[in-house]
Amino acid sequence: QPQQQQLQQQHQQHEQQWMRSSTCPAEPKTPAAVQPRVRADTVQPRQTQKQRQVQTPLAGARLRMASPDFSLQSPIARNAKYRAASCTPSTCSPSSSPRRSPSPTRSRGFFRDTVGGPALVWHPPPASGQTSIAVVAPGGGTSANASVYAEVDSMPEFRIEIAGKSQAAYDRYPNSWPQGSTGQNLETFAWDLLDQGVVGRSDLLVVGSRGGQVVLPWLWRALDNRTPPAVVINGGCAMKLPAAICWPRGAISFLLMGGLDNFRGAMSKEAYVADAKSRVPAENRTTAILFVNEMTHMPQSDLLRAVLPFMLKVLLAWKEMGPAQPPLREFDALLSSLARTACWSGRLLYTQSAGVWQETAFGSGTSVPAKREQLSVSSVRRCVQ
Repeated sequence: QPQQQQLQQQHQQHEQQWMRSSTCPAEPKTPAAVQPRVRADTVQPRQTQKQRQVQTPLAGARLRMASPDFSLQSPIARNAKYRAASCTPSTCSPSSSPRRSPSPTRSRGFFRDTVGGPALVWHPPPASGQTSIAVVAPGGGTSANASVYAEVDSMPEFRIEIAGKSQAAYDRYPNSWPQGSTGQNLETFAWDLLDQGVVGRSDLLVVGSRGGQVVLPWLWRALDNRTPPAVVINGGCAMKLPAAICWPRGAISFLLMGGLDNFRGAMSKEAYVADAKSRVPAENRTTAILFVNEMTHMPQSDLLRAVLPFMLKVLLAWKEMGPAQPPLREFDALLSSLARTACWSGRLLYTQSAGVWQETAFGSGTSVPAKREQLSVSSVRRCVQ
């Protein structure tokens, strides 16, 4: 108790001395060895690297590019049809094994509007051994068959890139067509695909309808045999068109044509296929046609799901082996997929050699014998310069 009283007195004396003086009495300095570097009230908790990035002006962009949801910035991806809920397995499956549900949030090539979209577009490099596929959106059915493209993209060997957007300002026929446009059109869009590197970084192309009528022929004129192999839905490049088509001799193409397609017009099915074959140069030995009697202009999702992966593999095999020998194993896998679905009938045709086609029927409802037979092409329309 006496010690406490003594301490209280000392405290009172010190307080009175401070009140009488104009300045606070100097306190003894802490030795330099133990001098604190910061005051206690300024200490902040250590920030993580992620917290520091968020506070920087460009951190948002970096985080979006690193985030798997960055690819969903595309206008196409905001469509509800591109959500995983729409990617449900179908009864007509090309394989009896269960398919993985595709995830649109994976940071791969899918769900990106690479032309006409935002100025900054992140293009993740394809994984080792992965095939990069550019699907031309105008005419490609990227809305109606979004679930099919998502399933193909979910396969480990493929990466899908949606190029462009349907009903955009450039989704119009060029001025060489009746009621065509002199401004932005599908030819200027094809130039953008080439200029922005979409074609250059793609191993394969998928075009449909007007994409096969305008975009692919323009790329053929610009790149000739360097054009990536293409799946041509509706066979638009093998039609009578306002502009002459210079079909490269070394072009690798797989046409998917339908008996109920309005592109057929008033022609019979046999005349429709014969007309398409006649437009392929006789020197070309890397062209195939899959004609499906029941296919409409917009391919049914079950049909496209059953054939598209195998058509892509045919193109890859043809690209690897060259024109000397057709990829018979891949053709047989395609026919097996169609046989498993038991939904479709038609014919598979491909060039065996210069001017000679090989034909195989599948399904029911066709008068062609179910065996391969050679058909000679007597007359071939050539490119008119």
